[in-house]
Amino acid sequence: MKKEISIIIPCYNTEEYIAKCLDSVTRQLIGFEYEIILIDDASKDNTVRVIEDYISSHDCNVVLLKNEKNSGAGYSRNKAVRAAKYEYISFIDSDDYISDTFYEKMFAAACENADMVACDIVCVEEKTGDTVRCDAFGGKATPYALISTGLAASPCNKLIKKEYLLKYPFAEGMMNEDVPAILAIAANCERVAYAAEATYYYIQREGSVQNSLLSDKRLDIIKAVSLFEERIKDNPEYGKYLDMVVFNQIICFALYVPAKERGLFSHVGFLRKFGKLSGKYDLPHNQNYLKLLSVSPKKQKLFFKYYIKFLCGGLPLLASALCDAAYFYKKYANNRYVIKKNIGREDVIAAAEQNSKLDSPVTVTAAIPNYNYADFLYERLYSILYQNYRINELIILDDCSTDNSRELIDGILPEISKYINVKKIYNTENSGSPFKQWKRALEAAGSDYIWIAEADDYCDKRLLASIMAPVERDRAIVITYADTAFINKSGKIMVKTIKPEIDLMKTGHWNRDFVNSGIEEIKNYAFLNCTIANVSSAVFKKDDYSDIFDELINYRQVGDYYFYLSVMQRGKIAFKNKPLNYYRMHGTNVTSTTKKQLHLEELKRVHSILQKKFGFSDKQKEELEKRYQTLKDSWKLEE
Repeated sequence: MKKEISIIIPCYNTEEYIAKCLDSVTRQLIGFEYEIILIDDASKDNTVRVIEDYISSHDCNVVLLKNEKNSGAGYSRNKAVRAAKYEYISFIDSDDYISDTFYEKMFAAACENADMVACDIVCVEEKTGDTVRCDAFGGKATPYALISTGLAASPCNKLIKKEYLLKYPFAEGMMNEDVPAILAIAANCERVAYAAEATYYYIQREGSVQNSLLSDKRLDIIKAVSLFEERIKDNPEYGKYLDMVVFNQIICFALYVPAKERGLFSHVGFLRKFGKLSGKYDLPHNQNYLKLLSVSPKKQKLFFKYYIKFLCGGLPLLASALCDAAYFYKKYANNRYVIKKNIGREDVIAAAEQNSKLDSPVTVTAAIPNYNYADFLYERLYSILYQNYRINELIILDDCSTDNSRELIDGILPEISKYINVKKIYNTENSGSPFKQWKRALEAAGSDYIWIAEADDYCDKRLLASIMAPVERDRAIVITYADTAFINKSGKIMVKTIKPEIDLMKTGHWNRDFVNSGIEEIKNYAFLNCTIANVSSAVFKKDDYSDIFDELINYRQVGDYYFYLSVMQRGKIAFKNKPLNYYRMHGTNVTSTTKKQLHLEELKRVHSILQKKFGFSDKQKEELEKRYQTLKDSWKLEE
């Protein structure tokens, strides 16, 4: 297959970003026959000058087209498509950028003559650097799986055959011009493919079109869906596709976008028009919306239900009031930090002194495995030492960090050691495995129980006291842990509980505190999936686990699951139904298809061990098969 491509980049007022965008493209096109078509849409800043300077200083095949007046992205893209000379076309927005092997991976995925290839999108918050990865497909690489994702309409994470773009052009003179083009192509083309190792970086900035304030232009989304509907009317799966697009493009817009802004009365007129225009799609009975309601937490479910009811029932003032309530809840109640911000050296030392005055009946060692988490070390140390439960011993393990972690550790540990027993374990070479660090920590610990507190996480000050309370009553407990919430890179809460992710069978088991036999826990619940979401949420009984770690060398992906199951079999397990541990999502990790396949294989190996030891009922076997299929679908794995 020839590597020939036309790369189209519409530009408008992006003088600060266009050079980085072009760099990310031009540095990876060796071996390609290509053209880069830049279309300036009558920019008012120095975008054109930056482009011309770039062309003059770089040896690359770049063509600059200029619109006489500002005509919108749809017009610009269509103009460039007509001018393009190669079969495959790629679109990039001029303020975004792509991964270094983007085109190599996209063409590899297209090798079987795919009409459209898509990759994942990483949304990057410009101000904070926070990232969220968005999957290209909601399952295996099928047209419906592509259309079922929230960013499916974007042309920018795709490689598309020109013939389809000519048949289904972008809408012109309106926002959401890509919905009737890209989604219609996805629904009507013969074959789509997934490029698992390519990534498109989508910059979220205040001045971008999609982040603009509510105005009547945002009503274009309903016009765009109507045009999409017209273009797929002869498709045999017309109803299925339309239901999903109405949900993703109209319902999700209504649920999430107005609530981003404060403005009770300013919303009313917009919501009145939105409700009337969307009436033909019967939003309250959309099947995908009803599925969303069925899995939403109680408060969110009530908000969605009544908001859509008011919006579609001609009650825009009430719908607007709910929007304002959601805005204030997100800003002041939900979007919060658990511990104080800007923690410094003196805060950590003061916390150590305060902790030294406590007296707890069971001794606990806190071990911190670290690798390049200098940015979070003070916050982590503080969250451990400000516990209202005595820390008997602190161990810090550094796995050959290349940042200034060791400098920070060496600087503060002498001060902490005035109040608490401290051990420092520095590796001379990187171990390449968190489990080797766990093993060293467990072997070095001198307390009754050990808490492996990863360096980039943090916790509520009540964590230890809460999960150690049942241990004080029953020393047969070998694992005690709490619910986990997720935080972003900046430390704000993103997901308030992990329970829906661990209770895959919807048993309600984790909706209360419990103490259970470890073996019974495995037989009834943990046989299916790892039910301890994050090691930082758990405390383990001090014991000789060398036999477990000897086996762990055979696992690269599910070693934590194997470890927890092995420890559970030695006694009891306790759970605290409160999110007191906070796991940090960095958002930039990419798991390759090879690792996903290995994860599934290792998971089956663990299940095979459990089958031999405990046996599985027919119902359990059915749940296991459902789990495997879900993973294969979500990770796009073949049999």
